[in-house]
Amino acid sequence: MGATFDAKSGTATNVVNATSVTVSHICGASATVLFVIVPYWSTSAAQQDLTGVTYNGVTMTKIGTPARSNGQDICEIYFLAGPATGTHNIVASFRNSAAGNQGGVQGISFNGTPTSGGSGTVWADFTSAQSASNAANSSISIPNNTSNDAIVDGVADGTATSPTMGAQTNRTLAANGNANGEGTGVSYLAPAPASGSQTMNWTFGSTSSAQAGVRVLGTTGGAAQDTPELYGRPDGVLGQNQLTQLLAQ
Repeated sequence: MGATFDAKSGTATNVVNATSVTVSHICGASATVLFVIVPYWSTSAAQQDLTGVTYNGVTMTKIGTPARSNGQDICEIYFLAGPATGTHNIVASFRNSAAGNQGGVQGISFNGTPTSGGSGTVWADFTSAQSASNAANSSISIPNNTSNDAIVDGVADGTATSPTMGAQTNRTLAANGNANGEGTGVSYLAPAPASGSQTMNWTFGSTSSAQAGVRVLGTTGGAAQDTPELYGRPDGVLGQNQLTQLLAQ
């Protein structure tokens, strides 16, 4: 069984001058993992404003290092394995609301991912990239092994218009919009093509952006990947660094 789409949050709540943002999400009876994507503009050039995300009161885990532009655009992704089924709240908390926190909060849940320890441990690959100054687009390349995989990505860009998603096969727009001058977009691709790298791209009118994506690993003969890898370098040139990260015990 592969990773299949379960549900997305009903609305991508705009973050404007907020210290806490609540979004309702419905996980189906077969949901095995929930991702929350938060693209936003940070009030600080030195640190992230997002301090944590919960679902149904349970603390979610941040995946990898947040993608950050040469401005203050940031995209962060959190996950929770075995989320509670039914309707519950996603709550994103922010450090500082004084100067904006413009952006969005979007939940996407999946079925068919590994759910237990050992060969069923939930893993994901985290990919991040930042666009260069004066760029009108952003893209990241996410490798996938089989059609059991799915992909989630998000982008934040410093423009007053909503970003436009590229037309990749099986890719669906989850949300895009604009929050007080910060464009945001979130998409998912399920199922992923059988093999190879998938390029997730967005276009916009910005001078800076931050994009991040996660490969959602479906079960493959009951086994999960043992060695997740972190792709991308802070200067926006795609590279590869080894990362072993257990996303669920």
